[in-house]
Amino acid sequence: MKSLSLFTLTLLSAHLAAAQRMVGYYGIFATGANCTGIPRFVPELVPAHMYTHLNFAFSNITDDFQMGVTNPGTDEAMYARMNALKKINTQLKTAVVVGKCLGRAFLNSAARLVSQLLTILASWYCIAGGWSMNMSYYSLLVSSAQNRATFIASSLKFVRQYGFDGIDFDWEYPSDTTRGGQATDPQNLVLFMKELRAAVNAETLTNGTSRLTLSIALPGGPYHGQYFLNDQLAQYVDWFNLMAYNLHGSWESIAECAAPLYDPAVGTAFSGYSVNNAFTSMVPTSVDPAKFNLGISFSGDTFTLNTSQTTPGSSASGPGTVGWCTKEAGTMAYFEIKTLLSGGNATAAVDTVGVCSYLTYTSNSSQWVGYDDPSSFNSKVDFLKAKGMGGISVWAMDADTTDFELTTAVTTRLYNKQGWLNNVIPSNGTKSGAGSLAVTGDVVARVVVAVIVAVVAGFAL
Repeated sequence: MKSLSLFTLTLLSAHLAAAQRMVGYYGIFATGANCTGIPRFVPELVPAHMYTHLNFAFSNITDDFQMGVTNPGTDEAMYARMNALKKINTQLKTAVVVGKCLGRAFLNSAARLVSQLLTILASWYCIAGGWSMNMSYYSLLVSSAQNRATFIASSLKFVRQYGFDGIDFDWEYPSDTTRGGQATDPQNLVLFMKELRAAVNAETLTNGTSRLTLSIALPGGPYHGQYFLNDQLAQYVDWFNLMAYNLHGSWESIAECAAPLYDPAVGTAFSGYSVNNAFTSMVPTSVDPAKFNLGISFSGDTFTLNTSQTTPGSSASGPGTVGWCTKEAGTMAYFEIKTLLSGGNATAAVDTVGVCSYLTYTSNSSQWVGYDDPSSFNSKVDFLKAKGMGGISVWAMDADTTDFELTTAVTTRLYNKQGWLNNVIPSNGTKSGAGSLAVTGDVVARVVVAVIVAVVAGFAL
């Protein structure tokens, strides 16, 4: 019994030390451009001291399979402004997220006026997010040796030219035939990542640069998730960002939090979708869970109820009223949720199964919003630490309040104290190979202390 207790405590101590990454996604889609009282979320407003990594969404897969700028003449300046944050946080690393916009050849075939309009639409189509993009290009990219080699060479040149430290891939999703996927996508993706990792490792480093990091965004569950061969991909990536959010939403006929910690819909057609389910289905037992970041969202989901019942699982007819700033059906930013709560017309409650919060408003309580707050995020951070995961990834940072209530809560819990900046671990910290977390003197000291405590506790039990 003593040896079991010692092992368990030592393992837990190692898990707590492993949770170090704080990854934030930033894009030119950031809210606030036309919202009274909410400034546009420009790079200079990013709380860089609270993150270890920032991902810029999105770069573009060009028609000839190179990495390109999504909005030439605009994005380059944004790249520079984002990478300038590394002067504020010298441990900060940045990556560019790969996507695919409408083809330029298509745009150039139209008349000039129509082309200008289509260019605007194409820019929106790309910056709206990974799901909105033309994912068929991912399948075409990985399907041939020539296309892979072309992209790999251009991507290394691109990230070095613009000052990024890594590349993040958001393919939603391999083998999805409704979105241009093919049956061979999963194995082709593994081959692509193998070749990209080899190119990254072979790169000659100069001027104090470090090896580029490689990461992949993963779906938060078995839907599409089975097409990511994580046990094979793990040897080529530095980490995965597990998108354990948007698991439920207004496409369903019952109201649930978008990212419940545990399954609240057992016994219904919507069962099987929770953070816990995402971890179980996407993290192979053969792979160190420290390779995975738990993805969280700073936005909630909205429903219009068609019953007087308001508890989670209540019948719903569709998305709720759009937020006053984001104006997006089915979702609402946390800063909009806070406005509802402070207005005095909303009734808030806690889903004790899903470990999340929800509120209702309007005179008949027909509007329902599920969301995470500091308390539920504390539970999620505790969950990822207990599982030995490597950290957090946030989609997207701009949905937080202007005083960064959620970001502060998450980072404080993640690092067990405020003022945690000196204890963060940058990047993969290695000069070769698919890296593991770098180990700072502070972390070594904490692990040593934890092991000593575990030994003492083990003999005491």
